[in-house]
Amino acid sequence: MIYRLPEIEDKDIINDYVQEHFALGESSISASMGYFSAEYSVWVKRIHMNSDEGDELWGKSLLYLCFHDNKLVGLLSIRYELPKDLSEKYGDIGYGVRPSERNKGYATQMLQHALSVCTDKGMNRVIVFQ
Repeated sequence: MIYRLPEIEDKDIINDYVQEHFALGESSISASMGYFSAEYSVWVKRIHMNSDEGDELWGKSLLYLCFHDNKLVGLLSIRYELPKDLSEKYGDIGYGVRPSERNKGYATQMLQHALSVCTDKGMNRVIVFQ
């Protein structure tokens, strides 16, 4: 699986991912980190800023697009500098898998990757929300 931050040119890929959720009646997208509340380029810029500099309230975080065979199969959010109260409310790790790709082991792979990143960031305890 390939994990990477979103880029401007990923807009159509992400919109397709979102539309698949909506077509099946799902009204929220796990780990989308405010995708629906901002213009796309602003959202991408914020994701990169949160990765590099962090946010005053939320600290540093990563939002990975997760690809298998060049298909976006999921979103993975890793919040590794959250204050304790926000960690308990929102979790340090969040993830979601595209409906057509569920039950294929992708969520397990994503969680394993997230736990590895958290370990690399010095975390020895995490809260996970799916």
